[in-house]
Amino acid sequence: MARITSATAREMAAKSHAARLQRRTSGTQAAETFTQTPQGGPHDAAGAYVFRRLGRVRAQLELVDRAFEAEATKATPDGQRLNWFAQAQERLSEQERLLSGRPLPGSRRPGKADAGPAHADGGWMNIQPALPEPQVPKGGPPNLMPVEPPPG
Repeated sequence: MARITSATAREMAAKSHAARLQRRTSGTQAAETFTQTPQGGPHDAAGAYVFRRLGRVRAQLELVDRAFEAEATKATPDGQRLNWFAQAQERLSEQERLLSGRPLPGSRRPGKADAGPAHADGGWMNIQPALPEPQVPKGGPPNLMPVEPPPG
């Protein structure tokens, strides 16, 4: 087991600097040097993994729902099994929510297009300010203190 000491840290820093210098002189980017492997196959589309996973999670949710209903409709349901099914359903539902891109309730802020509450006629409600706007004279705001030019 290697321990990090001041000597080994100095050695690792020197190796890091040498690798960075070599990469700069060769003109390759770090992303080209250290490529990331996709989670799907080489011929899959970018979101294919998420769609396949979402389908599997939804199928599991259906199985858990059926098992939960079967246990709940028994003459003497087992409380521990019902608890297991409820916990499994909760975990799978959270995965399904994340994979489908739905935010938690209250965490999504409406955009400018859907910012206000809807009116009965389909338009947006006109909200009045709580305080009246201050009235400004036609010539502009009054000058409260006279300004003298600097001596010069």
